[in-house]
Amino acid sequence: MEDIISGGNNNRSNGVSCPYCQSKFATSEEMSKHVDRMHHGSGLLEGDSRRW
Repeated sequence: MEDIISGGNNNRSNGVSCPYCQSKFATSEEMSKHVDRMHHGSGLLEGDSRRW
């Protein structure tokens, strides 16, 4: 029931999804690295201004 209310977007059990291609990652750091490498750009996540 909780997943239905939250739209099934429970990041703790499902990981983190790439907003561009919906690939799944265990952590937001892994997803951010993926975005930087595959979707050209950094700082997608708030406060993340690092370059990988």
